[in-house]
Amino acid sequence: MFRGVGHVLGGKVLFEDVHLDVPPGTVLAVLGPSGSGKSTLLRMAAGLSRPLTGTVTAPRGVGYAFAEPRLLPWRTALDNVVFALGRRPRPPDLDRGRALLARLGLAGSEGARPGRLSTGMRQRVSLARALMPAAPLLVLDEPTSALDVRLREEVSTALLALGADAASAVLWATHDPYEAARVADEVLVLTPAERPRHTFVPLVPRGRRTPEDTDRAARAITLALTGPSPTGAYGAAAAPYAGPPAPDPLGEHT
Repeated sequence: MFRGVGHVLGGKVLFEDVHLDVPPGTVLAVLGPSGSGKSTLLRMAAGLSRPLTGTVTAPRGVGYAFAEPRLLPWRTALDNVVFALGRRPRPPDLDRGRALLARLGLAGSEGARPGRLSTGMRQRVSLARALMPAAPLLVLDEPTSALDVRLREEVSTALLALGADAASAVLWATHDPYEAARVADEVLVLTPAERPRHTFVPLVPRGRRTPEDTDRAARAITLALTGPSPTGAYGAAAAPYAGPPAPDPLGEHT
């Protein structure tokens, strides 16, 4: 997907010489502080931006959930979801849209317009819209950032199951090392500096991953964000995981 990709934005080098592949049915989590280029990398993967150097090969079908919901205010929740098809929906499409909304905890909200929905509900409508086409690539930019703690795990579990059902390759940007350690098959950490670096953190396969494996992986990801690259699979000297970060009031712009 990415071959030798580098990019500069506003005179700042975001990343350089990035090589990555996301096979169908797998999840790559992307982390980094605000301004490190997470959203830029996701837009490139979806074919919405071009890199300054290197090449990006994007599939023909992409489901994209932006960091902001970007819903059409004059359409209902269900109409926003099926709008992703780019054509007049058929009865089976409407059934699928309702099922996706229900799977994300929005049963009964199909006829509500965005102005009547909470921030977290609007984000879940956006996620259902991204899932609607069952595309080969699913790009999720901070998909649980507007959700409370109770809903985060429930929604992330549903996203994993729905992505697996469609055999989608999933790119999942997050600020939370623990979320990345729980949902991903591999983690990419972007670290801006005078000479930016990127670090891949391998994880125990999800089918065999224990809670202890997840905790160790979260510590390794935290270390990759704040210090030297981890040693081995999880980093022998990883710092303790301090919990999910506070929401970024300015949002993610790069």
